[in-house]
Amino acid sequence: MKRPVFLCLFMAVGMAGVFAAGALRVEGESVWDFGQVKAGRVVSNKFILKNSGSQTVKIERTDTSCGCTVGKISRIKLEPFDEAKVEVSFNSSGYQGKVEQKIFVRTDEAENPVVELMIKADVIK
Repeated sequence: MKRPVFLCLFMAVGMAGVFAAGALRVEGESVWDFGQVKAGRVVSNKFILKNSGSQTVKIERTDTSCGCTVGKISRIKLEPFDEAKVEVSFNSSGYQGKVEQKIFVRTDEAENPVVELMIKADVIK
C-alpha cells in the first residue's frame, strides 16, 4: 500500500523538474521563404517566440550567418507565456540565385540555449 503512494510522489517530483525549465519555442514556422526577390531589395519577416515554460527566459542576443541578415528582438525578458517578435531583414544586394540564411536566438536556457530560425530567397536580377 505504501509503495504506490511513494511511486506517485516520486513521479510528481520528477515531473515538476521537467516543467521548471523555460521553454522558448517558435510559434508557427521557423523557416520563412520570401520566394523571388529582386536583387538589391531589402525584405523582412517577423517570427514569434513564446515562453511556454514556467520560468523566465532571458534572450541574450541574436546572431546571423551573414552580415546581409539582421535579427531584431522586441523584448529580452520573457515571463511564462510571454511572446517576443524577432524581425529579420535580408539585404539581397550582391546575391543571385537561391540563398539561405540562419538567425540564432541565444538564451539563458540550460537545455535549449539556441533557437534557430531560417530565411530563404531566390534572388533574381
